[in-house]
Amino acid sequence: MQSLKKWKWLAFGGIAFAIIATAYYVCADPLRNRTYTMKSTPKKIESLFLETKPVCFGRYLINVPKSAQVIWGPTDIDYQIVSYPGQGGKIPLEIRSKIKEIEEEKHSTEPSMLIGVFDGPNSDSKIVVGYSSFSSDGFAQLHSYIRLGNNGYVQSTPKALLAVSDSSAPMGIRDDKTLYKKYVLTMQDVASRLRVRGEGEIPNESGVCIEAGFLKGDTKKYQERISIGFRFPEYPDVSFSLSSFKTDQYDETNTLDWALTQGKEQSQLQGKGLLWDKIDTLQKGPRIIAGWEGDEILSRLPEDGSTPSHHQFRFNYAGKPTFDPLHPVAEITMNTGVSGNTVGEVHPSLTDDEAVALWNKLTSAIRVRPVAGTQ
Repeated sequence: MQSLKKWKWLAFGGIAFAIIATAYYVCADPLRNRTYTMKSTPKKIESLFLETKPVCFGRYLINVPKSAQVIWGPTDIDYQIVSYPGQGGKIPLEIRSKIKEIEEEKHSTEPSMLIGVFDGPNSDSKIVVGYSSFSSDGFAQLHSYIRLGNNGYVQSTPKALLAVSDSSAPMGIRDDKTLYKKYVLTMQDVASRLRVRGEGEIPNESGVCIEAGFLKGDTKKYQERISIGFRFPEYPDVSFSLSSFKTDQYDETNTLDWALTQGKEQSQLQGKGLLWDKIDTLQKGPRIIAGWEGDEILSRLPEDGSTPSHHQFRFNYAGKPTFDPLHPVAEITMNTGVSGNTVGEVHPSLTDDEAVALWNKLTSAIRVRPVAGTQ
């Protein structure tokens, strides 16, 4: 976007989501199975949770320390949607700019790459549709600009397929330039369901919480992909993040066992097999979080040259293949020793007891958001 900015990514560096991509060799030995015990909750963690706040994400809630910084990551309701709190006044400019940009691009068979501009939920909201490239008739780009009061929201997809199966066609498919209308209808439906959600507001109706917004309804036919992270000013080297998405098929690559197996293989290929054997597994085994029957592993990594020993905790749930929003594929991670976008850059500010206690406090606070009229 030319005028819309996500300043918080400059401030926090998107740390929670950069961490998810950390190499798998840091996971601990899958054959070890322990439950970590401590006599009492460490004072540091008790103090951190003296005041808490509920945070709504997707169809769920989590209670975090009141001082925690909330960092929203990529969010999809079928297509990625980005929130711009306080920047709604820039939406009309963005619409004009996008129309001009696409309209000025030449197309091989059409007057320009612009296909059309369609209405949103109000006069300040529009959907701009164009071909995805100079020579392509088979893909469209769609950009839905939504202004709701002082807030702006942009939903977009760079490549929407404009082709259908056809056994009589040479390649088994044929172009259908009218298919963009289906995508426009989806974006119009999403925009019509969207409303502003104030900071700290916890809706009691069915729907999906996104950054500064709420999408009402069940939206069973749409993908719901949510990612959110938290940083703690008292312990700036600690990050906690969660991501989830609906699934219609089981995939073993979404399991912890698969990640651990891959991690061990990668560590050996990278010549880090000896480090793998030195990883301390603090806790490992099955765990139910918010109704997700998954597995967790809490590890303390050994020192590796200039990289100090630090914690990496992880939970994985492969979901149920029913496209059920309450049984999505889910991944939760917590790391210590974080600096910038890199794990293991500094010495952890938490001991093993403190890190495990923080993880248990946060993960135990994740739950389905109550909805009025349901049990």
